[in-house]
Amino acid sequence: MVSPLTADAGWHGAERVRSWLRLARRFAPYIAIVAAASALLATSPLGGDFAWSDAPRHALNAAFLKDLILALPRHPVTWAEAYYLHYPSLSILFYPPLFYVFEAAAFAVLGVTQFAAQATVALFYALLGLGLYRLTRLWASRPAALGAALMLMGMPELALWGRQVMLDVPAMAWLVWGVYAFARFLKFDRGGDLALAAVLLLAALYTKYNIAFIAAVLLLTLAVSRGRSLLRDRRL
Repeated sequence: MVSPLTADAGWHGAERVRSWLRLARRFAPYIAIVAAASALLATSPLGGDFAWSDAPRHALNAAFLKDLILALPRHPVTWAEAYYLHYPSLSILFYPPLFYVFEAAAFAVLGVTQFAAQATVALFYALLGLGLYRLTRLWASRPAALGAALMLMGMPELALWGRQVMLDVPAMAWLVWGVYAFARFLKFDRGGDLALAAVLLLAALYTKYNIAFIAAVLLLTLAVSRGRSLLRDRRL
């Protein structure tokens, strides 16, 4: 005959196992997406192997920003002109600046290297996969959402841009998270989600300007889902 203490210990042990399994199922998709982004980083070209003419410029722009913050020159225009004369590939005024903030932070921690620049892109690559996973989870199961995220990350075109120091993947990451917040607003009607969507989509615009196309898509979505009532919603 099994004693009550033994039975109780066995029940608690089984419950702990079930809790760990639930936790593992919950976090396994996130681990898989981060692992996929890490694998992409591990196969990225390094050693100055920039395949696109804009890629080294994006790295140099972040280096300029880091150096500017460290130097804090009394005459920043004169300092910037001297910097440009030394590094004439500088093009920081031709692109939105947000990506360079993150890249400059990576340079401050890891040094000004192509790996640090590529690691910044890989971070946004992981965020893109995580954002699509969360977006798909609004309507689909965990396996389906994970499959959607990995399929997007594994697309040849996206894998190509994810292994170059370019703005496309970071802008897409902000875009997907902004659409996720927007979708939550449509589903749960919470003003906080709408405000978050605006902030994230603005971040996308401050990363790559042609992401502005999404405004027309979201306005059309609002018109279809809310009809005339959207004109009376002060939050919108």
